[in-house]
Amino acid sequence: MMIEHDAGYLPLLKATCWCSAGYNVVIRDINQKQCDEALQYISENVASFATKATTGRSSGTVSTTLDLEDALQGAWILGKQEYVQLYC
Repeated sequence: MMIEHDAGYLPLLKATCWCSAGYNVVIRDINQKQCDEALQYISENVASFATKATTGRSSGTVSTTLDLEDALQGAWILGKQEYVQLYC
């Protein structure tokens, strides 16, 4: 799953939920500081989110990138509507 982190709180919640349910998440932002803060938030919260997950899977991984093309490699769902229209 690829989520574009646009400095909002909602993308962080989505990424943490997907990761806690066992899915691998790539967060894309144009600002490295935003990427670093997203990784910090998710690492601090994924365990508490996972206690509510019903998938029976271990938590997934999360990574960040500044490059959109890298973020889309292997993505099966996109966190921004505009990309669905561009790449599907």
